Amino acid sequence: MALRSRSAVPRRQDEGRHVAGGGAGRRPAPGTGGTRSAAQRAGQGNHRAPLGGVAATSHRLRRSPDPTGGAPMSDTWTHRQIHELAPALAGGNVSPVELTEQLLARAAASPLNAFTTLLHDQARSAADEAAREIAAGLYRGPLHGVPLSIKDLFRVAGAPTTAASAVTSRTPSSRDAPVVARLRAAGAVVLGTCNLHEFAFGTTGEDSAFGPALHPLDQSRSPGGSSGGSAVSVAAGLAFASLGTDTGGSVRIPAAACGLVGLKPTFGEITCDGVIPLAPTLDHVGPLARP
Repeated sequence: MALRSRSAVPRRQDEGRHVAGGGAGRRPAPGTGGTRSAAQRAGQGNHRAPLGGVAATSHRLRRSPDPTGGAPMSDTWTHRQIHELAPALAGGNVSPVELTEQLLARAAASPLNAFTTLLHDQARSAADEAAREIAAGLYRGPLHGVPLSIKDLFRVAGAPTTAASAVTSRTPSSRDAPVVARLRAAGAVVLGTCNLHEFAFGTTGEDSAFGPALHPLDQSRSPGGSSGGSAVSVAAGLAFASLGTDTGGSVRIPAAACGLVGLKPTFGEITCDGVIPLAPTLDHVGPLARP
């Protein structure tokens, strides 16, 4: 069983300060159970079926009118693939600063609860550095200036590593996990850390001290897990890709539920150093991105 705490539900972190998280879809109170009737699941938008795209009843898909919470959607790049964005960034046709600002605003306004921490100042600084380097002809490659998100199971400098649990420390990490450091070295802009099933021990994302991440196409359904927040951040156009972990499907399940591509690499191909383990002999680090 995943570890749980009876303490008050914490709020999403924002540069070390508490900000309001997405409040929809908290876990049932102790003693009430999680069982709901088919009629309740069919008629109430904040109740989720066990897995994205799978419901116990046959009813019309309830799509959110604006999964970003009303944030501006004027920039058509926010739902593009990285291979389309990279040449535009390299050629100066898209500004990493403007793109990062837009995604931060969208993420902050979104009701989907994809992020546990938004690193506003850090992301802006990285985007500004990327813009200066690209303008000077110092292009690092296809991730240079691309805004990404990281599952809240990785050490990310400046953000607490919570594993979506109320029992973990809220002290910001002083270092990056090696895989996060490599992304930064490639010029990627880290927007923040993403919600997940507590301690990555589950495939629905239901159990999180921050409340569950919600599917961007239908908030009554689960985006899958455990890397559900990572999948939501990409599918909702809040990040261009995300870094997750996969022990028994935790990248592949949310990728499938949200219409993304998720990869579980060969074991040991990508180091798990700086990642809170679930099963060290089975854990993998893997990406999620738009197909």
